[in-house]
Amino acid sequence: LHDRSSILPLQSDTDSGDPLLSLLTVDDTISILSRPLMRNGVDYKLAKKIVHNGEEHLGMLPNPHYSIEEIIAHFHYGGFSVVIDRMHRRWGAVAVQARRLEEELNAIKVGVNMYLTPEVMLETETDKRNGHTRQGFEAHWDWMDVIVIQLSGRKRWSVANEPIVYLSNKDQKRKPTVEEIQHYGDARFSEFTLCPGDAIYIPRGHIHNASTVLLDDDELDHCPSSYPSEEMAKLLNVNGPSLHLTFGIEQSCEGKVESLLHHAINISLRFLPRKNS
Repeated sequence: LHDRSSILPLQSDTDSGDPLLSLLTVDDTISILSRPLMRNGVDYKLAKKIVHNGEEHLGMLPNPHYSIEEIIAHFHYGGFSVVIDRMHRRWGAVAVQARRLEEELNAIKVGVNMYLTPEVMLETETDKRNGHTRQGFEAHWDWMDVIVIQLSGRKRWSVANEPIVYLSNKDQKRKPTVEEIQHYGDARFSEFTLCPGDAIYIPRGHIHNASTVLLDDDELDHCPSSYPSEEMAKLLNVNGPSLHLTFGIEQSCEGKVESLLHHAINISLRFLPRKNS
């Protein structure tokens, strides 16, 4: 993978029985959240996008501990997404895929986070005000390359057509400015929907966001109407909550700032005019 001003959506063939679809289920996430000592804000987050004075922010619930019943209530009725960090340390099948990707790309590290976003509920006034969408995060960019794999449900994505920071690193990570968000709104790829088994590669530095949407609003893309079995169709409920994994790919940089400065000085000296002896 390398930086480029484009994204690569990969569409699945659900009839082939994609093994990636069995990596994780919604029931599996409930099992993980039910484990003792799981802490909100540390191991997982209950979060959703909020808008204040025209600016997007990430709203999170404050308490460190919630029962699984409380988490489900905040998820379904409060519109909060559930984000579980470091899934490569919590679920065996995810860990195996992360290591395979790490070896294939010769990356320093591949970490995995899980995102579970509730479906849109027509009867709620909040969803009506939000244009019948639900979002867990405000528009943002990642300092690493990411591959997103949709496991169940659907999610509508919007991605900038160029990065705001080229060859970004961890130290450069920051919240986009209002001006950058406005530019992103005018300079982005056409929106698209990920269905179960679909994947997308987003290079580092590209602003993006995603939301669950109503089926009637999905005019450009649609998920397959049939699956290998009724059991699979129920499991991948395209109108239910959206579940996806994000594989964050950390690339190596074989150099330091000091060495870069030395190289820059050496190159500039080569082009300085020389005095005649």
